[in-house]
Amino acid sequence: GRMTPSQLLSRIKRNDPPPAALLLGPEAYERRRLKEGLFATVPENAVAQHDLSEVTLAEILDDARSLSLFAAERLIWVVNAEAALPRGRAAADDEEGESAGSGDAAPLNDYLKDPTPGVVIVFEAIRFDFEGDDKRKQERVRKFYAAIRDVVELRRFSSHEARQEAESLVRAAGFRIEPAALDLLVEALGADIARISVEIEKLSLF
Repeated sequence: GRMTPSQLLSRIKRNDPPPAALLLGPEAYERRRLKEGLFATVPENAVAQHDLSEVTLAEILDDARSLSLFAAERLIWVVNAEAALPRGRAAADDEEGESAGSGDAAPLNDYLKDPTPGVVIVFEAIRFDFEGDDKRKQERVRKFYAAIRDVVELRRFSSHEARQEAESLVRAAGFRIEPAALDLLVEALGADIARISVEIEKLSLF
C-alpha cells in the first residue's frame, strides 16, 4: 500500500521492516530525510548501495540473499530503479498486463516470495513526476515493481506545504525571518523544499 516516508521509518524502527520499498517521485527533501533516517537504523557496515544503471536486478537480489557475517540486519539502497525496465518500442507497446517486462521483474517477484529476514531493499525511482508526460512512464515503473507492496510517493510540495515546512525549519534552526522574506524565498525557489532547506541552513549559520 501507499505509505508516507515517516510511516516507513517508524515501521523500520519498530522492527517490522518491509522486505522491499519503492520510493516513487522526484521530491528530494523527504527522500533525503528518509535516507538519513534509514541509514541511522543500521550500522555503517550493514549498508550496501547499488545503481541499477550499472548492475542487474538479479545481482542486487543475490546480494540481498547472501548472508552477512557481520550484520543480522542490512539495508540495500538502490538508485536508478527505472534502469531495470525493459527498453525499446516493443516493451512500451506491450500493454498486455503482466507480460510487460515480465522477463526482467521475475527475479524480484521470486525474491519477494521468500525474502531474506532482516534485509530491507529500498528502490529509488525519482526520474518521473506524477503529472504531464511523466505520468505514463511513472505508471510503467510502478507496474514493473508491482510485487513491492510498500510504495512511498514523493510528491512535490504545494507552495502552501513548502511554506509551512519552511516555517518549522526556521523555528527548529532557532532564528527569526520576516514572513514576507520567507514568502519570497519559497516563491523564488519554486516551492522546492530541498533547496529551501539548504538556504535556511545557510541563513542560520550567519
